[in-house]
Amino acid sequence: MSLPFDSANPHTERARLLIELDRYADAEAEVYKALAIEPNSSMLHARLAVCLLRRDAVDDALAAARTAVACDPDNSYAHYIFSFVTHRSIDEAGALEAIGEALRLAPDDADYHYFKAAIHYDYGKYYHALSASDAGLALRPQHIGCANLRARCLAEFEDRTEALETIERALALNPEYYWSHETRASLALKWGGFDNAVRHYREALRLNPQSESARRGLVESLKKRYFVYRTLFKLFDWSDGLKIVARTIVALAAVALLNDALRPIGNRFLRLVAAIGLVTAAYSAIGCFTVFCGDPLANFMLSFEALGRRAVSAEARRRSIVTAVALTLTVGLLAAAFFFRMPLVALPAVSAMLAPGPLNFMLRQPSGLPRLWAALDYVGFMLAMVVLFAVLCWIPLAGLRWWRGLVSEYHAALERRAEVRRSMSGA
Repeated sequence: MSLPFDSANPHTERARLLIELDRYADAEAEVYKALAIEPNSSMLHARLAVCLLRRDAVDDALAAARTAVACDPDNSYAHYIFSFVTHRSIDEAGALEAIGEALRLAPDDADYHYFKAAIHYDYGKYYHALSASDAGLALRPQHIGCANLRARCLAEFEDRTEALETIERALALNPEYYWSHETRASLALKWGGFDNAVRHYREALRLNPQSESARRGLVESLKKRYFVYRTLFKLFDWSDGLKIVARTIVALAAVALLNDALRPIGNRFLRLVAAIGLVTAAYSAIGCFTVFCGDPLANFMLSFEALGRRAVSAEARRRSIVTAVALTLTVGLLAAAFFFRMPLVALPAVSAMLAPGPLNFMLRQPSGLPRLWAALDYVGFMLAMVVLFAVLCWIPLAGLRWWRGLVSEYHAALERRAEVRRSMSGA
């Protein structure tokens, strides 16, 4: 974010320099000192909003940005900061209105066109984002931010050649800008160049070790090298991308094929029910495995290589170990149930198979009370399931016992009646 030069008082200049050095806490203190001298300075209130936003005080930053606009409605930078803060508060219309006012006051500022493009891009409006980034590049062809957004928008439109040419030009202009390497890596990841994606994500992390998006991209690139992981997610993404009519046609085709394969089952109705059940179970199993187990298991595989261990976060490693242990226990219990003919052992195997979902949910919660409450919720849910299972098992057993007692009583009554008749006939 570029900052206009302003040396009206020494605190103002120090605040500007501190913001450029990313020392926002110190800059905030200097801004307050400067505001004691110039309380109606639009620029100072705008810089205060920047400092407040950096420590996630969004509401306070919004108030400071509004004050900056009120102090000088003709200050385009104040409207730009107001748009920036409003965008952080997830207000698309307000952010676009503010950046539109900034562009009305300063239509030749490429940074403003870039931020307008960024707003559109974040809300999935890639055509508008492409137009805004092109407008920024027309004003300043060397604007790296606009070039990055242009490449990302072209990638959304599957214009591979133009997207790659755009980002390569940006890298040639400034090879030390981390976001350009992230963009180049994301394009490589999108079109299957996994080794190239790993290389550029590593370079982005070298230039900016704090970039969480680059770390996540590196992990995803490493996992996408595994064929099984790649195939599972392609299958699930393909299925999710289908419209409801196409998804229904695919499901009906699968049911028809299975129905034909299950011809040994003589009853047509049972065969159809079995085919529908198998298709539903297969889709659910693939979805659950992909969502709850596929990602943690891929992270577990990465723990066996040095780069993967460094890239995967400690929290993701814990979840991967939990999932691997649960699935190993599941396989072991099912094998024991099959080889030793102990069907009851399959019940804890089902519990172990379902455990990664809730356990990973608990581990994703912040440590302390949130994680404790999540654990208590899970334990309560499991107890409720045990009680429900016991009740469902007890009801038929109790009914069977009642019928046995009723039948026994009926037979006893018949025996007594026969005995009475025998005694009467003997008399």
